[in-house]
Amino acid sequence: MLLEYTILGLLSEKPMTGYDLKKVMAASSCLYWSGNNNQIYKALLSLVGQGCLTSETIHQDSAPSKKVYAVTDAGRQALSAWLASVPVEPPEFRNPFLVQLSLAVFAAPGRVGAMLTQYREELELRQAMEHERHRRRQGVMSWLDRQLFANLDRFYQAELDWADQALCEWQQRSEENP
Repeated sequence: MLLEYTILGLLSEKPMTGYDLKKVMAASSCLYWSGNNNQIYKALLSLVGQGCLTSETIHQDSAPSKKVYAVTDAGRQALSAWLASVPVEPPEFRNPFLVQLSLAVFAAPGRVGAMLTQYREELELRQAMEHERHRRRQGVMSWLDRQLFANLDRFYQAELDWADQALCEWQQRSEENP
């Protein structure tokens, strides 16, 4: 259902095609979605069937026709009801790196240090990308956008701090137990 509400929210800003929706979600750090395009189109069809969206086929001379979706009053009401009724709950914690790290006992000696180093480098890169995205949007960010950025930045910083500490302890441990 999260995908459907994300679509309703995005289309409340302006009408878009399914392809446009995928691009907006892919460019966002907070509107995550990792499925395939078929899921977006299935959700769009479902929302049209529920009366939450309308669609209009636009014929183009130099390109294939495209279907543009727009939110209806029923769709806005559904989004408003969802925003008002969803209990605020902690996020699900899923970190594939921690799964790998928990199984590193089966890896080659020294691999843990390399894993932590690579993870740390990836975190730094992603944090730098978010900072650049924030810098580019600085003058046009709403209060909510700034709060979302602050949350994401703190997440990356906490992960970096943890990775630094774990790497330091791993190196000390390796020196003590060669």
